[in-house]
Amino acid sequence: DGSAPDAKQHKPNISYIAGETDPEEATLARKGGDALCHTPCTIAVRDTERIALETYWSVDRHLWAAKASVLPIPGDTAKISLRLSRVNPEVEIRTNPSGADIFTDASIGVNSRSIGRTPKIYTTTEPGPTTLHLWKEGFRDTLVTFHVNAIGNTTEEINLSALTDPQAIDAQKTL
Repeated sequence: DGSAPDAKQHKPNISYIAGETDPEEATLARKGGDALCHTPCTIAVRDTERIALETYWSVDRHLWAAKASVLPIPGDTAKISLRLSRVNPEVEIRTNPSGADIFTDASIGVNSRSIGRTPKIYTTTEPGPTTLHLWKEGFRDTLVTFHVNAIGNTTEEINLSALTDPQAIDAQKTL
């Protein structure tokens, strides 16, 4: 018909989420994802389905957090206001086979200290991306990176790979 198409039909549908927390300056993140901003803040999203969010704030070795689920409003701003409460999220590390030493250092040295052996459950005040080093005699050193949830528990199950090279096994025994 020769008429120009409606410009709105071709424009990406962006929505906004405005987040505020009590206390302010909490980290806002998608559940299971990286930090997005510190509150109060507004983020742009293209999602059209419900989004799970979590906020957290760590102070004096204590973690405060809250979670919310928000449905973006196409072309508009959805607002969330969260009051944080004290939480004690747990991380459970399991290996097959069990009995691997767990280190928070990426590389193990003479002064490295294990935080325990698998299976191990510990509480944390540091949500977000975490890397642990797992070591068990006769098995390859394993670095595992995963996301620690601010609210609820996080469980990681890792299969260790056995060393098959006799020289690698001997070298491990001399460390």
